[in-house]
Amino acid sequence: MTNNQNTGKVIRFGAYDVDRAGQELRKFGLRIKLQPKPFQVLVILLERAGTTVTRDELKKLLWNPDTFVDFDHGLNAAVNKIRDALNDSADHPQFVETLPNGYRFKGVIDVANPIAPGTAIPGPDVAKHSVSRPPFWRPRAEVIAIATVCLLLASLFAVRYQHAFFSQPKLNVKSIAVLPLRNLSGDPSQEYFSDSLTDELITQLAKTSTLRVVSAASVMRFKNGDASIPEIGRRLNVDAFVEGSVLRSGDQVRITAQLIDAATDRHIWADDYHGEMRDILILQNTIATAIAAKVQAGLSTSDRQKLGQSHQVDPRAYDAYVQGHGHWMRSKMFRGDSDDLKKSGEEFQQAIAFDPSYAAAYAGLANYYGLLAGAGDIGSKDAWKLCEEAARKALALDGSSAGAHHALATKLMYYDWDWVGAEREIRLGIEADPHYAELHNVYAHFLAYNGHFDESIAEAHRAEELDPLGERTSVQRALGYSRRYDLLLPEMEKAFRS
Repeated sequence: MTNNQNTGKVIRFGAYDVDRAGQELRKFGLRIKLQPKPFQVLVILLERAGTTVTRDELKKLLWNPDTFVDFDHGLNAAVNKIRDALNDSADHPQFVETLPNGYRFKGVIDVANPIAPGTAIPGPDVAKHSVSRPPFWRPRAEVIAIATVCLLLASLFAVRYQHAFFSQPKLNVKSIAVLPLRNLSGDPSQEYFSDSLTDELITQLAKTSTLRVVSAASVMRFKNGDASIPEIGRRLNVDAFVEGSVLRSGDQVRITAQLIDAATDRHIWADDYHGEMRDILILQNTIATAIAAKVQAGLSTSDRQKLGQSHQVDPRAYDAYVQGHGHWMRSKMFRGDSDDLKKSGEEFQQAIAFDPSYAAAYAGLANYYGLLAGAGDIGSKDAWKLCEEAARKALALDGSSAGAHHALATKLMYYDWDWVGAEREIRLGIEADPHYAELHNVYAHFLAYNGHFDESIAEAHRAEELDPLGERTSVQRALGYSRRYDLLLPEMEKAFRS
């Protein structure tokens, strides 16, 4: 059915007809309640039946630019209301199909035979089993009484056992990835802020011990790309995604997040959060806790304590830290770009100047010095000394800083050759954040250097599992150290194909 065939005032499909002039959805001639926004979305899908209508197109057509903050949440809610009205299913759609970048109406449309408003036409099963009765037939009083009692009992039963019948099935989500949050400020210079929030949300979610959370180094590779949800799901090997948007205006910030089933692209949950910049760490923890609860991640007491550790932060310090972290991430992704690396150090130092009690800034500075020392950009001895000083200051402020444990472990291992101290810091870091891919990679090196090759290979696999795209060579190095050349070649071929 081409688009220009769907231009009549009434569009009919199956038992339904949509009266555009009267803004009504009817089933067998009887009106079905549908709010204005879902109705408008349905009309657009019907007008372009059989073709994909992208989310961006729907946004431009139906959402006022002043309300774009709520677009993702609003569109998801609208589509869910359409499916409810049509008794449709996201998993097995009869009418509205979810595609990686939008939606498509897949039903059969008949614009030539609309049902007249107010004409109650029985469905096929009703017509088949209906019987004729005398003109003035009325049910007897006792029948009415029995029917009333039955309805009352049925209502009481439904209220008592509604959770058993209507509760959602348990989600089997064991792995998750947070896709790069979209910057809605309209200012490209604010990209660093949305990127950093993506990374911080990953860090918070990683505190749940029962979820595998893909690292930021891997997900950031899909920023501004055109890969579909199923394709990203296959490459990252995850069960679900978190996607969303960020809007920052002065000292206010608003974050919209939604949870998506990777296999079906079905929207599982969506919500939005807003507050002051000084409460940004609390907002991040709130979102991570909500997601963990939704996927029923089975939070332990320790997990709850980790997620509950949040505090206010000076907005200027946080701003400098996230800019520094953004430069740090780009430097790592592009193999040590010296300009980005230099800027990261400057921003971390600025964050500390604004808030000397900000542990994350010291951890960032420690890793900055560690990378400088490894690259030989300044005197290694001085760089390693500064790395250790910043790491120990971070740990004095926050003993659970995995980043600080990582920086200190690398200094102890690569410069001091203090194997006992390095292993201690690695283990403490992994205990604080089991999903810190770089710690598992460092541990793989440590184990190989000490002749524990099987354990080294296992840790390398763990690092690659957590960061499929950022740690692709970790397993290859571990196999090379252990001289397992029979397994090394297939790994290299796999990396080449990906």
